[in-house]
Amino acid sequence: MGGISAQNTFNELYNQLNDVEEYLEENRIKVIPLGINKKYPNDKNYYNKTYNLKNLKKHKGNLGLAIGYGHNKHGKSLAVIDIDGYTCPESNDVTKIMVKKETADYIFECLKDIPDALIVETQSGGHHIYLWNETISDNIHETSNCLHFPEDFHIKELRGKSLNHSIEIFTKWKSKQVVLPGSTIKKKAEGNIREYKVISEVNSFDDIGVVHNIHKVVQEQLMSKGFKYQKDTADQSNQYSEDYAPAQLKELTSKEVKKVVELLTSYFIPLVGMKNNSYFYLGGYLHKYITKKSTEKIVKGLLIATNDDYPKHIKTALSNYDKDGFKRGLPSLLDNIKQTQPRVTKNELDRLTWELQYIVNPNFKHNILIKTFSKNKKQYLSINYNENEVSTFTFNKNDEDDIYYTNMYPILNLAPIDIYESYNILDKKEGAKICFTFFRKGMPWKQTIEGEDIESIEKQLKKRPGVVLKPREYNGVLNEMIKEYVRLDKLHIVEDIPIPGVFINPVNGELARADSNGSVEIKKPSVESVKEALDVWSKLYKIYPGDKTKLSHIIRWGLKSPFSYIFKSKYKWLPMLFLYGASKTSKTTLASIALSPYTVIDNEVSIGGGSFDSEYRAGLALSKHGFGVIVNEPGNALSNDKVVEVLKRAVENPISRKVHGADGDRIYYAYSNTIFTSNKYILMDDAFIRRNNFIEFTKSERMNQDNVNLFNDTFHHVNWRDTDFLKLRSIGDYVVYYVSTHMDLFNLEHGAFLNKILDSLFEYVGVKPLKWLYRDAELMEMGEADNDIVSNFRRLVLRDYKRLTSNSNKLVEIASTSPELHINDSSDLVDLEDFAKKEKYARKRFELLFSTVVLNNYIDYLVMHQDRKGVRHVFVNANIKDALNEFNNIQVTCKGLADHMDCKYGVFTHNKKTVVGFRVEFDKFMDFIIG
Repeated sequence: MGGISAQNTFNELYNQLNDVEEYLEENRIKVIPLGINKKYPNDKNYYNKTYNLKNLKKHKGNLGLAIGYGHNKHGKSLAVIDIDGYTCPESNDVTKIMVKKETADYIFECLKDIPDALIVETQSGGHHIYLWNETISDNIHETSNCLHFPEDFHIKELRGKSLNHSIEIFTKWKSKQVVLPGSTIKKKAEGNIREYKVISEVNSFDDIGVVHNIHKVVQEQLMSKGFKYQKDTADQSNQYSEDYAPAQLKELTSKEVKKVVELLTSYFIPLVGMKNNSYFYLGGYLHKYITKKSTEKIVKGLLIATNDDYPKHIKTALSNYDKDGFKRGLPSLLDNIKQTQPRVTKNELDRLTWELQYIVNPNFKHNILIKTFSKNKKQYLSINYNENEVSTFTFNKNDEDDIYYTNMYPILNLAPIDIYESYNILDKKEGAKICFTFFRKGMPWKQTIEGEDIESIEKQLKKRPGVVLKPREYNGVLNEMIKEYVRLDKLHIVEDIPIPGVFINPVNGELARADSNGSVEIKKPSVESVKEALDVWSKLYKIYPGDKTKLSHIIRWGLKSPFSYIFKSKYKWLPMLFLYGASKTSKTTLASIALSPYTVIDNEVSIGGGSFDSEYRAGLALSKHGFGVIVNEPGNALSNDKVVEVLKRAVENPISRKVHGADGDRIYYAYSNTIFTSNKYILMDDAFIRRNNFIEFTKSERMNQDNVNLFNDTFHHVNWRDTDFLKLRSIGDYVVYYVSTHMDLFNLEHGAFLNKILDSLFEYVGVKPLKWLYRDAELMEMGEADNDIVSNFRRLVLRDYKRLTSNSNKLVEIASTSPELHINDSSDLVDLEDFAKKEKYARKRFELLFSTVVLNNYIDYLVMHQDRKGVRHVFVNANIKDALNEFNNIQVTCKGLADHMDCKYGVFTHNKKTVVGFRVEFDKFMDFIIG
């Protein structure tokens, strides 16, 4: 069955599970579409979507089964035992693979005899075991962690050890989906197709057995094969220490108080009948580390959060500050929690302890057991969160129960703060990266290292001088810390936007926003703040001395700019904005005001042309954020063909630049759109011009010193970090909020899109619309750019013609003897004065002289040619590029000029030689030159 095609997936499923249609129609299972040759769902929120039988049969890809579906309705649901095998933490890859397979096979052999279980062999050779289950459990690893390999296990190093995550048991709805038999995976490297297939005699949902608790079934089955089951096997000395009190009690911030209340609230609510002594134990714990005032704030916050109106708890907790001698503390509080909440696991309580200690204990050290030599000798890693140091020590205990410590030395000069996997939500194809955030000893700020795997993180740390103190002992330390963070359930996944801006989340189709710290909530600003921002716009309109339509056009463009990435990714692209003309007309200031509703104007938003003068720099600038980039005086940058290509590509595509390297492709995203400001019009090729809105500023719009002083005084403008234009941020916040709730706006044309936003903005604050904001400026049209190039070409030809025909009599003499010109009646050319007076002869004389100039190669960018039918043509060749550049700094190629002239560019033959360029019939060319 190895050659199954994706189109036959449902049929293959039906062949292997013969009552799947019946169970689907009765809504007792949920089958979901997966990708072609993939193990994961097409839709991330598949549990909220409905997939009927008809659509599933049409689906061209693999299929999956949602675990735990329908439990509330039927009192049971499908559960799955996923046998992964044991992962060795410090072994080489070969050993890891071998041990993982050996242990997975052994555990499967022990579990395969569970009565009435449906067994599926996975594409990798592993196994899934299906059972109907009546008991739901959140913890997929609890059973595996508490089970231990037999003492006679054939892998000596694993004897008596915990299985850790060798088995995962999924029972809860939304916890897992598994790939169904009949699905296939094609491995590119191997070229073969691997299949998920049923290998048990049970091959229907109806025949799968029902168990009360699948966790108990696994425990009992493995224990009957020699495995041992023991809860809370972690070493009790792997705990914090309460005997290391600080010299001075810590005063908690309001944020820290709030965090402690949040940590304890869910545990205090069920403490029925045990509240009084629980608050006493809490006070006994806290009084060693924090002030009496901080403890009082925590208890008051807990009483409010748990709806407890018994204020004497405050006095009970604070009584510990007035007593001497032994006071029961956190261990006693945890015992109360375990008595009232038996479902709370040891790992969960360990995490609670860690979180509390990190906040309240200024001398917090966390110890991790990494090696057991004997019952009385164990090695630990110790993370000192106060000194930002990781060290090691060995715990020793002799026959007289004397405890002492040996081999104590530091390994790392840092302490971990956060370890997480990070996904870029703008590119779901990109895999997760491991992020390691830490405080380094002697450094006042936290740092984050990002890598593809643990090994790359370790290598980066080793390169930082003074971080790794004991290189030999360092190997594997990071892995131990990560394992401990996993045990404490502190290793989490962050789905984030990598740069500041406004984007669409491709997972849920909603608008997402990020600032320099990552993803942030989209909030509606207050009416008062928006009114204050609108007042800034109104003042600007009153005092701006230039063309008010230009002001409104630039502001409108700025309001759209953060959405340019969304527009070009899904709808229609937004042009760049090119402000050019007289100096001191506030072009850059207006551009900065336009982007102020969304971002602070810094050196990543407003840059000089010198920072944009290479393909790399342009791509980098466009990929740093999504609000918009202001490029001041870009002249040299826009003379670089590669930079122009990056810009043209960036306007219409999400990617501005892609570089192929030894380590893979490096992509520069075109998150930002661009505003150019220049004191002169820089003419570029037709494709670049089409991608811009051009606004010209004249000398009459210059700001004098009085205008500048009025501007600065009105807006308290010192710089872009100290100015009233910061108030415009509330407008930007409202625009993002409004668009997030009206995503259909993106289907509108740009003008209608903006008008809807402005209408809503004014309606929100209850003021009359500022009518001037609805206007657009007079732009330089594409046709004008065409005419400018063509006009310069015409003027160039006439200039060269006039310069060469200063001795026209001599040229007439040459023309009268040139057989190529076919002028047979030279009598018409005798009386030149008379010839010139007669209009009907004026063109003939001009054609004669012009033909002579071109025929004799006096103008190097023009060639005369007559075809076999006697039709004359003028060829324009590649020399025209340099000629136009020298003439009036016109940057256009021969091919570009051909487009402007509506001519075909190509290779032609003339005098048995090839000419690259374009041709125009002689009479038409004369019409063009004469105008």
